[in-house]
Amino acid sequence: MLKKLFFILCGVKMGFLLFLIFFNFNPNFAGAVFNCLELKIDSEHEDKAYCVEELVKIEGELKDLLEKQKVQKKNTGTIKTDINYLNSKIKALKTKIKAHDLNIAQLKVSIKEKKIKIDDLFEEIENKHESLAQLLRNTNDLDTKNFAYLILADENLSDFYADFEFYGAIKKAVKTSVDEVQDIKLETEIVKSSLEK
Repeated sequence: MLKKLFFILCGVKMGFLLFLIFFNFNPNFAGAVFNCLELKIDSEHEDKAYCVEELVKIEGELKDLLEKQKVQKKNTGTIKTDINYLNSKIKALKTKIKAHDLNIAQLKVSIKEKKIKIDDLFEEIENKHESLAQLLRNTNDLDTKNFAYLILADENLSDFYADFEFYGAIKKAVKTSVDEVQDIKLETEIVKSSLEK
């Protein structure tokens, strides 16, 4: 009796293995697709694109279900049509929930990406502020020295003109740096406002 049971179990296992081999079953793949509810900032671009396509597909299904629901609502009156109407309403609501879940997952990733961008912009602003502070200190040093000191401090007139050009370059760098900080602040505000939408 035990031998028969053993042979039956071995036969079932062998049949299952042959089925897997015959249909080229890959247990790691198994037709699996990316779960869009697990979308992360570091997800592959293809996965993000798949989730966008999936959302469009679900929204299309929802539109079809709502149209079907309108038609069924007009034909209510019997228990069967009422049940069909309620079932389509349930299916539409489940589809709507699925679409909202996908939207939420995509928004989470978008928020994280924008937060990283904002942090990078703040860091860049901080670096520009430090650079600007150093330029302003250099400008202040040159401003505090009187004209006679600058001429007498240099050994020849060409050194004076080099210092004078350096002073002009510092003034220009200060203006450029201020403009860059303003541009970065504007970009930061744009990214922040897009997060609020």
